[in-house]
Amino acid sequence: MWYINALTAILLLLSAVMMLRATHYALRMMRGNNLRRMFEPSFGKLCDGVGNTGLSLICLDIDNPHTVAPLLEAEYERYEVIAVIDAQNNPHLLEKLASTYALVTVDYRPDTETPASACVRRLYRSRKRRFRRLTVMDILPLSPETDADAAADIAVYDYITVIHGRIRILPCAVERIIAEISSHEKPPREIVTCAGASLLILHRDDMATQGGFASGCRHFAPRPHRRKIYETLAVTRHEHKDSLTAAALVALLWLAAALLSIKMHTALPFIAVLLSTAATLAAVLFTTPFAAPHLKGRKAFAYSLTNFCQKLLLKISQ
Repeated sequence: MWYINALTAILLLLSAVMMLRATHYALRMMRGNNLRRMFEPSFGKLCDGVGNTGLSLICLDIDNPHTVAPLLEAEYERYEVIAVIDAQNNPHLLEKLASTYALVTVDYRPDTETPASACVRRLYRSRKRRFRRLTVMDILPLSPETDADAAADIAVYDYITVIHGRIRILPCAVERIIAEISSHEKPPREIVTCAGASLLILHRDDMATQGGFASGCRHFAPRPHRRKIYETLAVTRHEHKDSLTAAALVALLWLAAALLSIKMHTALPFIAVLLSTAATLAAVLFTTPFAAPHLKGRKAFAYSLTNFCQKLLLKISQ
């Protein structure tokens, strides 16, 4: 019977970790929401590009021209968007982008000594003044990391972040990132968003020192120079399999607790897991307005729960 006791202990430990993690997540989200309220009055001043802080946003896996337009809505001056596409396999995408943004070819001579730059075919920029911050890179795709390194080589600003086509940046996200960097006497070298879609904002010097994205590093800056933002600055278009993963995790805990309760002839394991799961769901429900500001009702709660379960599984696997 020792294995039953061991399974019960593991089950209770997992449910306790989930409940504590959800509580910690809720408290951090509340603090992040308060910080956002504090920074919001300064967003208008940031639009003037005060200081030398700039952000280059690299977007990979673009398959729809409508993905680019929301990325250009930020009003911050020192900000650019680098859209990475494969025009050879998707010529219609390049044609659509060229007609929408009046793209022209830019004279670019890649560094053939580095694999990342050698795979760049052409660069395009817009002739329209309001789209001057957009750069389109036609590339021979090797891997997402290599493509990101190639785009980082032409980035203008010191801070770089990479997203893919499924991620949507929320309004004022760029201003919030700049406000976080500018609010410290010693600006952070690495920022991670811990709510919604995870964004990793890096200083280009640290990225170059560690060998770029292709090096596979999880962190590029020393721990004292890292910061976390518990606010939803970007969201991901979740697929049905993502929601099923979250539901399966909760159902698996309940099923295991029920089987152990039947085997041990006591309802204590099931009650303990049920209470901890209820506390977890309550914490996630409480943070739903902060975690999913782009949705309402049941869809917002489903997104918030799915996002929390994904981050919990990722944390356990690490």
